[in-house]
Amino acid sequence: MPGQLTYLTLPVADLPSAARFYERVFGWPPPRCVPNAAFFELPGLTLALMERAAFNQFTDTADASAPTSALVSWNVPRREEVAELVRRATAEGATVRREPATLAWGGHAGIIATPDGQLWEIVWNPRAAMRAS
Repeated sequence: MPGQLTYLTLPVADLPSAARFYERVFGWPPPRCVPNAAFFELPGLTLALMERAAFNQFTDTADASAPTSALVSWNVPRREEVAELVRRATAEGATVRREPATLAWGGHAGIIATPDGQLWEIVWNPRAAMRAS
């Protein structure tokens, strides 16, 4: 069936802190905020952060403390940006789950857990057609 992914919604414990984390780590402009949610308008995708209680109510999720089971990958245009982004993330409270390293297929990636436990892979793909910033 045709379609496209347009939103990714992540539950967070503290909305203002989570929004600051994403602004500082990724350098995104401030999100559009509404009660219980913040929206980062990215190229081709909106990343929504939603307070966990509101997320649980919206999704009818019973466990208010369990993080989602997903890995979000953020591709960067240069290999050296992987370590820089992981460093910035840890400075903002993330924990490193996998140190940046070269992958078997030639890419380079590290994995962090945000303060809310969301898993993010910071990855450089030598085959991806990305403009260097």
